[in-house]
Order: sequence, then C-alpha cells, then structure tokens
Amino acid sequence: MTIVHKSVLLNYSAEQMYALVDDMESYPFFLPWCDRVEIQRDPDGQTVIASIFLNFCGITQSFTTCNTHTEPSSIRMKLIRGPFRRLDGQWTFSALDGNRCRVELYLNYEFSHFFLEKLLGPVFDMVTNSLVDSFCERARKIHG
Repeated sequence: MTIVHKSVLLNYSAEQMYALVDDMESYPFFLPWCDRVEIQRDPDGQTVIASIFLNFCGITQSFTTCNTHTEPSSIRMKLIRGPFRRLDGQWTFSALDGNRCRVELYLNYEFSHFFLEKLLGPVFDMVTNSLVDSFCERARKIHG
C-alpha cells in the first residue's frame, strides 16, 4: 500500500482552494495527465461520483470515487471502481490568519494486481506526487 501525505501553506483562502479542487470539470484543462472526467452530483451538493480518465505516455486508465464534500473544509474520497484494491483519501482546507490556508492531501492506495502495480504504479505515483503542486499553480493562474 502506498500512502501519500502532502501539505502546503498558501496565500489563498480555504474557500478559494476548496473551489479549485471541487471544480472537477476543469481538471482536463490543467492536469496534463487527465484526459476527461465524468461527474454526477447529488442534489444535496455533498456527494459527488467522479470518474477520472488518465492518459499519460500512452497508458490509459480510469477510476471512480465517491466524494463526500464538506464545504469549505474537506473532500473525502472512497473508491467505487478502478484498478485498485484500495483507494481512499481526503483533501483538507484549513483557514489561517488573513487570507491564508493550509491545504493537505492524504491518499492511501493499493493496486488490485501485481501486474497493474508494475504497469500503472509509476504513472500514479507521478500523478499523486504532482497533484498538490498542480492545484497551487492553478490558484496562481486564477487568483494571481
């Protein structure tokens, strides 16, 4: 099992960073490995079923998670289907003084088969390790 924990302090509000992560429809425009997304939002706005389609160096794969949103403080993810035995995690957005916040990403994942881990592991490691940086860059482009 792989565990990812990334934390960063930013000069943006928790609300601004939450909105960027919540805007899954925009992922293909700024995440270079994201080919497309399919989103189903419940009317309550708190539950989102998201399918992310990866395309990186000729390797294509998709996975679907059920995401529980607590605006503007967290987004929890739990695997529905994909090439994993386990995939769960959480984004946390903590307001600090002024217009600053701490953004944290926790992910736990394990591929369902040894072959998939060897094939997809390096790609997914790159994706998870660059995810927080990608959202920081997105915040700079959108909010200055």
